[in-house]
Amino acid sequence: MAAYTRDDLDKMADALRSLPAATKDKLSKQGVVRYLAAEIVGLQERGYTVERIAEILQAHGMSIAPRTLQAYLGRMKKRRRRAGKTAQNSKSRSSTVRRSAGPLN
Repeated sequence: MAAYTRDDLDKMADALRSLPAATKDKLSKQGVVRYLAAEIVGLQERGYTVERIAEILQAHGMSIAPRTLQAYLGRMKKRRRRAGKTAQNSKSRSSTVRRSAGPLN
């Protein structure tokens, strides 16, 4: 068993206190694409290819292949479509319930 002096403990405490705050601000590549989705879609609407957009992102320090970028964009579109269908289904179900309700006598 090792023994520690108060000096050792003070040094350890100082080292722990001097650490920067842990940050949760870092995003995965998919998170970055999700964050930049509006800009990426805007570039596509202006005629930029996924390959060119990937090159631009790479020039700014993000290592991403065009196929990966395309896959992330495709996943986002699927989620958006699914979310839209869910919202439409819940609206039609609630209106169906209202229409099918009989008189309250």
